[in-house]
Amino acid sequence: MQLALKDIDLKTNWIKSGKESFLYYEKVDSTLNIALDVNHQEQSVGKIVITDNQVSGKGTYNKSWYSEPCKDLTFSIILGSSYNFHQQLIDDTCTAIVNVLQKQNCFNLKWNKSAKEKT
Repeated sequence: MQLALKDIDLKTNWIKSGKESFLYYEKVDSTLNIALDVNHQEQSVGKIVITDNQVSGKGTYNKSWYSEPCKDLTFSIILGSSYNFHQQLIDDTCTAIVNVLQKQNCFNLKWNKSAKEKT
């Protein structure tokens, strides 16, 4: 893990601050599988599932998502089952993340929006 998780404060009401907000795994099949687990949906609301190596990632509508270990951003946010988020909010959030990364001079971004790739 290249990030200093204890130093991260996302300054949002949706996601917890500090290292307690992250569920870090060195290698997982899919962060989405972990995030959608019933136990995590109840006990880990506001946490981010993050990994360095996702081997069977899932994108929108259960499409396959391929990532390069220790290079790509591979995470899922657990918002719980009591909220009804519309796809537009999810798409807008993804757009905001991509815009921030582009401003930080991150190149070759692969972004899964509605199962389409942007490079």
